[in-house]
Amino acid sequence: MLNKKIAVTVAAAGLAAATLLSACAPKNDETLVNINKGEASIEYGYGNFFANYYKSLYDTTYGSYYGTDFWTKDMSGNGSTMEADVKDSLMDELKSEYLLEQHAADYGVTLSDDDAKAIDDAAAAFLDDNEKKAVKAMGATEEYIKKMLTGMFYSNKVEAAIKAETQVSLTDDETGQSKMSYVCFSTKGKTESTDSTSLSPDLSDEEKAKVKENAEALAAADASEFEDKAKELGGEVKTYTYTTAADSYTDATIPESVIKAAKDLDEGETSDVIEDEDTGYYVVRLDAVHDDDATSSKIEELTASAQSEHYKEVLDGWEADLDWSVDDSLWDKISMTDVTYTMKQTGSGSTDSSTSGSDSTGTTDSSSSESGSTATDGASSTTNATSGN
Repeated sequence: MLNKKIAVTVAAAGLAAATLLSACAPKNDETLVNINKGEASIEYGYGNFFANYYKSLYDTTYGSYYGTDFWTKDMSGNGSTMEADVKDSLMDELKSEYLLEQHAADYGVTLSDDDAKAIDDAAAAFLDDNEKKAVKAMGATEEYIKKMLTGMFYSNKVEAAIKAETQVSLTDDETGQSKMSYVCFSTKGKTESTDSTSLSPDLSDEEKAKVKENAEALAAADASEFEDKAKELGGEVKTYTYTTAADSYTDATIPESVIKAAKDLDEGETSDVIEDEDTGYYVVRLDAVHDDDATSSKIEELTASAQSEHYKEVLDGWEADLDWSVDDSLWDKISMTDVTYTMKQTGSGSTDSSTSGSDSTGTTDSSSSESGSTATDGASSTTNATSGN
């Protein structure tokens, strides 16, 4: 699912259309999604606007790093294009927002008069502040903008309510965290890059012996001098927290043997040298058998995970009873490559990054949502829409 907070905090976006590709375009009122065999539906026009709105966010984020052709690339390594992946996510988002709004009453979520007015004002401002070509490029209408913002409102509120009802029961063994400081004296040489790979050759036996001497010197030093001695020896001190009561550990950043060595120490004690064949020599100091900050963070992490899992279970249950039929021939007509959106800041000290070929500019106001409420945001930026190949 897309991150809604990112979407709705892209405020005051300006759009300019250079060339609009409209040949053989479907009619807005054609049914894109048939819900529960005609009980409800989503029309093509709204789906097109919804997709273009989110597309503009991807264009202005990914485009600055990957250029304008990232939509046709396999960005996730799963064998499909970015366009296919994002459109799948957008359809899932439409489905989720529909279900969450349908169940809003179950969680006491309603749209207040103030919320409705904020949505109305934001939609009107979006249209008033933009030139007609820009609005047409995105397929935006007052109805569609209000529908999207209303969907975001209910989605945010109901999702929060579902997560809040989660029964979370955590034990000290699950949450208790210990903290250690450690230094790795690497037995790998400087990385050498080739055309196809990167190599980190082992040090010579003589070089390894010197590295081990440094590790032994740190292990022999007083624990209170751990940082200073490590620096003197050319080592870098890093900190690491781990679940105190766990029996085993799997972490790509540090060998399990190093963590287990820390568990055998008393608080404030420094270990002997720990050798790992793949990486080098480690020296560890146990800073805290129980670290309050790390434990609090772990509780938050596990609580959030349980809430997300409960939310997914609820949504999955609703989806199982939903008949959601997409007209793929219509959905395929919504392209992520025909028009490109680029962001440029406006105002004092801002930057202008118009896309080549654009001959008109305008400004649009999007809406921002905080904790599920909707309000306009005063930040200003400009986006150009230019035709693709």
